[in-house]
Amino acid sequence: IFFELFFVFSCKSDESLFKTGILNNKFLILSVLMSGGLHLLALYTSFGGIFGFVNLDFEQLRISVLAGLSGLIFFESWKLFRK
Repeated sequence: IFFELFFVFSCKSDESLFKTGILNNKFLILSVLMSGGLHLLALYTSFGGIFGFVNLDFEQLRISVLAGLSGLIFFESWKLFRK
């Protein structure tokens, strides 16, 4: 989930985020924050039981977020250095 939430920032332009900026699309930022919030809500409330989710401890959540960022970092680096 976090990979996809971060990857959408890379997909918004052929140019690198280092050139275009990340804060220029307020609706995208709001959508990602709301989606992340809903995901966390589903994980850590009784909705998780309905969907069969298992709660993550802080370390597991940290690893998930960092792993999700890896795609954004890779693709943004690729876009920056491909030219």
